[in-house]
Amino acid sequence: QAALLAAKEKALERLRQVIDISALPDVAIEFQAVDAYWQNWITGNYHDGFRLIVNTHPRVGIYRGEPELLAYHEIGAHALQMSTWLQRIKAGELPLAYGLTTVHWPYQFVMEGLAQSITDILFDAASLSLDLLRARELQRYRFGVYNNAHVHINRGESVETVIAYVLANLPFESLSTVEAEMRDR
Repeated sequence: QAALLAAKEKALERLRQVIDISALPDVAIEFQAVDAYWQNWITGNYHDGFRLIVNTHPRVGIYRGEPELLAYHEIGAHALQMSTWLQRIKAGELPLAYGLTTVHWPYQFVMEGLAQSITDILFDAASLSLDLLRARELQRYRFGVYNNAHVHINRGESVETVIAYVLANLPFESLSTVEAEMRDR
């Protein structure tokens, strides 16, 4: 928890050096243990502000470097983008409908793409910590393995076969985590 709070401040300082983040309101950080696929969740609205909820359940685990990556992704990308949109809506530059968002809406794919690549877009890799770079690559690799698992399940392969595939490619993943991920798929 302390690492994430420090990473938030570090990420905001670095972002201030390359982009205007004046639209960004304060983001409260909460910690919850939830047996779910998500590692973190950002939510908020005009009246209540933003809350970043971090899942501390053993199923999701957080590696060194991930707190900083999470700060860039959730705060530097999602919260900043939504805050900027809100300012533009208030100024009449964007339709009011842009203020109504949910997890499953057409722009979510674009928003996730931006958030996943914000550290690639704004910073030279040499200026990022080695821990962040490792966490970013591990996260991308892990997402790829689970994406492939999802495809295999949709093709009708047995859950047992897909679990064996995941465990062969993610040897440090616990069986209980892989089983939970398969249930989600």
